[in-house]
Amino acid sequence: MTPKNIVLVFLYTILSINLIWSPVVNAQQVQEQQEGVINYAYSNWIGTGYYRIEDRTIWIFRFPFRSYTLRKPEGNKWGTEILFPLTLGLDQFDFNNLNIGSFTFVPGIRFSYEVFDNWQLKPYGQIGVGKEFKGGDWNAIWGCGIESLVLFPFKYGELQLGNSLRFADHSQSGKKGDNGFSMFEIGLNYKRPVKLNLFSRQNNINLFTIYKEFINDLEFFNAFNQTTRINRLFTLGIVLGFEPSIRILRFPIKGVGLTYTHGNGFTGIGLTTGFPF
Repeated sequence: MTPKNIVLVFLYTILSINLIWSPVVNAQQVQEQQEGVINYAYSNWIGTGYYRIEDRTIWIFRFPFRSYTLRKPEGNKWGTEILFPLTLGLDQFDFNNLNIGSFTFVPGIRFSYEVFDNWQLKPYGQIGVGKEFKGGDWNAIWGCGIESLVLFPFKYGELQLGNSLRFADHSQSGKKGDNGFSMFEIGLNYKRPVKLNLFSRQNNINLFTIYKEFINDLEFFNAFNQTTRINRLFTLGIVLGFEPSIRILRFPIKGVGLTYTHGNGFTGIGLTTGFPF
């Protein structure tokens, strides 16, 4: 890796960290009791899994067929992906047996550009809707951000450095309130080939860790309008990868694995298809 490449990666990371400390106005609390208990904005990006926030349990299922590549990046040409993540969720509240089922559909587009052979930048934008199954108003959901992925050869495998800045929000029709979030992520993944050939493909093991810092605290409301604020999360993950990806209905699945997330009273066990950058 050239000195110029190292300097650019360093500057990008420093710029991202500086943005964490930029002054951002915190989200306003929803005033009506039993409204705003679902954070639609974050549920679209949290991933499939079981999550616990104090006396509240969240089950999230994200369909794995959530993107389709129109063009891969090559030289000075940008790559393009169409995003259409569909998420089903169930919020359960222990103290009053309140259960809320919901869904979100937030399509969008993601571009990718090869800064160097081992470094890609991926800006994206999404806009969609979310709604409870048992009535309730429609929620508009939108998000945007940029991801970075840098690859380094390391011993018998590869190190992957991931960074992202994500901004997301949702608004309920006819209601005031703001349950959005702004988040910086930095992650490190060690990818190593293993002597397996599942599905007639070369397999690899991925071990990664991700640190998430919320620029404005992520807020989860309960049915009594009490608020749990989350300002940072830590994630550990392990994934069995496939090269090339498995294709189901023409959609690529690059791996299957588990994650564990913890921080500020938030605990979760999730399913993942790979290092999320």
